[in-house]
Amino acid sequence: MDEYDWQLFGDVEMFLEELVKEFVKNQEFVSRFSKQIAAFTSTKLIDWIDHIILPWGSEMQEKLTAFGFEHDTSIDAPDELEVYSNNKSIFFPIILSNQSERELVLHPEKLEHFIRSIGEGHNTEGEMYAPYRRCLIEEDEKFKVSAIERRGYNGYQVQAAAEDIDQYQDAFDSFRLRRRRYEDSEEGMEALQNLVEEVADGLKPARMADAFFRAERIFWQSRDWAGQIQKERQDKFGLGWGNHDHHTYRSSREHFMTLIAILETMGFSPRERFFAGESAGWGAQILEQQECKIVVFADIDISATEKEIDFAHTELDEKESLGTVGLWTAIHGESILEAGLHHLATRVDFAHAQKSLESFGVEVMKPFSDFSFLKQAFTGAKRRDVEKKRLDALLEEGFIGERSYDNFVENGAIGSHLEVIERRQGFKGFNQDSVTAIIRATDPRDYDVRRA
Repeated sequence: MDEYDWQLFGDVEMFLEELVKEFVKNQEFVSRFSKQIAAFTSTKLIDWIDHIILPWGSEMQEKLTAFGFEHDTSIDAPDELEVYSNNKSIFFPIILSNQSERELVLHPEKLEHFIRSIGEGHNTEGEMYAPYRRCLIEEDEKFKVSAIERRGYNGYQVQAAAEDIDQYQDAFDSFRLRRRRYEDSEEGMEALQNLVEEVADGLKPARMADAFFRAERIFWQSRDWAGQIQKERQDKFGLGWGNHDHHTYRSSREHFMTLIAILETMGFSPRERFFAGESAGWGAQILEQQECKIVVFADIDISATEKEIDFAHTELDEKESLGTVGLWTAIHGESILEAGLHHLATRVDFAHAQKSLESFGVEVMKPFSDFSFLKQAFTGAKRRDVEKKRLDALLEEGFIGERSYDNFVENGAIGSHLEVIERRQGFKGFNQDSVTAIIRATDPRDYDVRRA
């Protein structure tokens, strides 16, 4: 198995929180905004920060280096900016500049929505759908606050005229409107792979990934009630899904290699792998598109004998039984096709989100991670109708019994979730035991029994 020993950076978190507190204390917009989003969206200001700009100084350089931030000269940035990043954590970059003011920069999903929510009269640099746009919100002698929009770009240069805007728009429309339902799932996976490869001919991988996952979130949200509730809360402030943590797909064994190949075409690289043990019967490959900071959790049924292999790039035989993941895809279809994302995870103030979502009638399940550095919980899933021919096939092949069959016919089967997650101390990873617990807890065969 791959070893990713993600560290905790408590001292760095304290340093960054102190920087943010200075803005909250001294900058009127930031002070008001942080209180509003805490109360009405259950999110934390720190999770909406793209970067902070500080006046250049050798003392600050040394402090950043001591905290594990590295001067990243590969980033596309103006000459007067020095970008410092800690890529072993989730912390935002710190930029040193020759400007005298300190600047806090927010990252809503869509800049025009954010500007509309705070009032017109703010000039935006950069074209619509460009890789990078920015807008100054407010400034005084010592503090500035700005907002930016990223679409598949990790630099800091606003382009006067981006060359690929038409291609980006076409890609987004193609992904948003693509056919998802096929009688033959192999045909559907092949069609999607061909579409992604076609788009890749005219668009950089990161730009393509951004367009693709914006479309994926739209489709998932259209079918997930809890997601709709939380999105409406965040849209009140024009934020969108700018606080996404990870996107989770469930895949059959048959199509897992194709799923991974599609993601790799969009510039994703494999990170750690999980295997939950023989009795659990599932595994997962985590992938990350580092240029646009999108993380994918790809779930699959695997056996104990397969845990040591690179199952993301190995053709797997059919199993005699279906685990939680395999059954979900057999019932609903492939996540990347008609079923949509199994869940979208968004960063929140965990305790506040639990209470406030329940006040909107959204059930929040028992946390499956409850550590000081990582808290995670699913919202309860709504049931979806299941095509009878799928259930007939599952019954005939012995993958479900009569009792499950009758239950699915009468009541449908659990679909997707919203996941609420809070990370502290810069922790970038996941907890295997916790993920195992929630996989078991969301098995369609006994979902209601295990929650009781």
